[in-house]
Amino acid sequence: MALAGSPPCGYENAGSRLRHPLFVFRTKHAAHDLIRRRAGQSLRDHDVVNLEQRVEFRPDGLLHRGKQIGCIQPQPAGENGVHDQQQISTSAARAIRKRLMDLAGADGLTATTLVRFTTDELRSVGLSAQKASYVADLTAKVNDGAVNLRQIGRLSDEAVVDSLTQVKGIGRWTAQMFLIFSLGRPDVFPHDDLGVRTAIRDRYGLDDLPDKTTSHSIAAPWRPYASVASWYCWRSLDLARNTKTVATGYPS
Repeated sequence: MALAGSPPCGYENAGSRLRHPLFVFRTKHAAHDLIRRRAGQSLRDHDVVNLEQRVEFRPDGLLHRGKQIGCIQPQPAGENGVHDQQQISTSAARAIRKRLMDLAGADGLTATTLVRFTTDELRSVGLSAQKASYVADLTAKVNDGAVNLRQIGRLSDEAVVDSLTQVKGIGRWTAQMFLIFSLGRPDVFPHDDLGVRTAIRDRYGLDDLPDKTTSHSIAAPWRPYASVASWYCWRSLDLARNTKTVATGYPS
């Protein structure tokens, strides 16, 4: 299950807020420009294939969008707001999300709203039986406090992964996408992402898709901007396909 929606709130091992890596993702364009320059300089200095120069960087490619896990997003009153994105096309996922929002109505996509719906009602919007059960489990864990979306942005990267992967259907990759695109964490490397592995193979002249050890070895110089470098990997595939980029939102 992919956590749709967005990301955002803070980076690991941060001391003061100003030193928090996520700080730059959570502010306006000037801050985006700052992290772009820092990440770009770091990649130019340390990346052997000069990955940063291969693709166009768009400041809106990595934005803090809010602590939303798929369909549930935080509410001002403290109720937490979930969106299940099964392994389908982006357009299909958006259609399912719209139908789910219509089902929820004015109350919005919050855990307290979704808990009212049966599995059949969730399936009526296009979710599979399995994915509907994942949404139900996520909803239950948000409601009982096992997953605290209002506080999740204060956790370290690994603590976020640990929190989310206790939910049925959420694995490490899904949690990493939430870290990058919802919490705006700058130094997340999803080594088992097929797009990232494909880009590494193509850009670094490998014969086969890299394994975990090779991927981490190549990505070591990307630190502490592995999220940005991963975005460049996805973007390079968009350009290679000569299609409109999807890297400004979610990896394809």
